[in-house]
Amino acid sequence: MLVSSAVDPNLAPVIVAGGGGGGASLPDDPAAVLLDVASPSTFVVLDPAGVGAAITPADARAALYPLTPVTTASGWTTGGTGGTVTQGASTLALTITSGQSGVQTDAYVPYATKATTAGPRKRLRFRVAMTPAGTVTNVILWVGFGTAAGTARGPAVLALVRGDGLVELAAMDSSGTLVATIAQSSTGALPLDGTGWVELSDDGGLVSLVYGTGTSSAPPADEAWVSLAGYAAVASVRGARAAVVAQFTQWTNEGAQAASLADISVQVIP
Repeated sequence: MLVSSAVDPNLAPVIVAGGGGGGASLPDDPAAVLLDVASPSTFVVLDPAGVGAAITPADARAALYPLTPVTTASGWTTGGTGGTVTQGASTLALTITSGQSGVQTDAYVPYATKATTAGPRKRLRFRVAMTPAGTVTNVILWVGFGTAAGTARGPAVLALVRGDGLVELAAMDSSGTLVATIAQSSTGALPLDGTGWVELSDDGGLVSLVYGTGTSSAPPADEAWVSLAGYAAVASVRGARAAVVAQFTQWTNEGAQAASLADISVQVIP
């Protein structure tokens, strides 16, 4: 429909969408603009090119609560005997001294300001490098969400990385005893040269784990992550886990050991 200006009839007419003739009109309801009526759980956003794109609620949560690197070296409490822990920005280096057996080197950073109850959903991502010696199946790096106590004891949900590249999703009770091996990969599934990445999710006792091969500076592409287990319920570890925990263990004396975590990032959804 062409409309002339009421102020100056000599101005060029303008086109108005949606007149009395039943033409289409632009939506003016925010809900109609942002949501698809047929799929109300789908959000519509603009991509970098300015074109509308649909995202899922999970994508929206990730955008609102991104993985945040643990960028400060302070705040870590270390413990254990027969080894060392060196903390840096988004990194941990753990060693076991030669001649030690059953040694545990513990490190964790409390996230009490972000996760103080079992309710908030948490996600942990890290990159692994390890130089195991001896019988490598006896050398295990444990990383996950645990309590804010003085050690990496449970209750905890953990990603276990073994010296032969096996990855396992497990749960530990308050006494430090593994109460559930939820799922494990095959031997050699995760490279230990610093290009292997692990991502652990904890939803108050509902846990899942994915892993994959990226680079020493970038995680795997979305399609390259391997799902080790879907969400599994572990009732025995329900409760507050307000800390990221890391623990390096060898069950028997296999000589000096070294492992490191890099690109440690945490996401907490309140």
